[in-house]
Amino acid sequence: MKQILLNVLLAGLVLGFSPKAVEAATESQRGNLRIHPNPATNLATIFFDNHENRSYTLSVTDLAGNRVIQRGGIHGNKYRFSVASLQKGLYLVELRSTDRYYNGKLYIK
Repeated sequence: MKQILLNVLLAGLVLGFSPKAVEAATESQRGNLRIHPNPATNLATIFFDNHENRSYTLSVTDLAGNRVIQRGGIHGNKYRFSVASLQKGLYLVELRSTDRYYNGKLYIK
C-alpha cells in the first residue's frame, strides 16, 4: 500500500498536481485500475469500476512527465486504446473524472 501511495504521489507531481490534491484523491476517491495485457505492444485495455457511468479522461505519461496519450469522453467500465506509437518502457496511466481517480503502470515491450 505504501508503494502505491508513493507511485500515485509521483504521478500526480509529474502531471503538475499539488501534493495535497494528490493525497486527497488517494485517500477518498481512488479506485482500482487493471491494465491488460501488461506489458503491451499494440493495444491495451483498462478495466475500472464505473457503475454511475461517469465520463473519464485517460492520460498516459512517460517518466519524463510528457503526456503521450490523452483521450476524453470515456464511459463504461473498460477502454481499449492503441499503444503502438509508444517507445519501449514504463508509463503512468491516469483515469480521472470530476470526483474519481484511477492510476496504474503500463509497460511497453
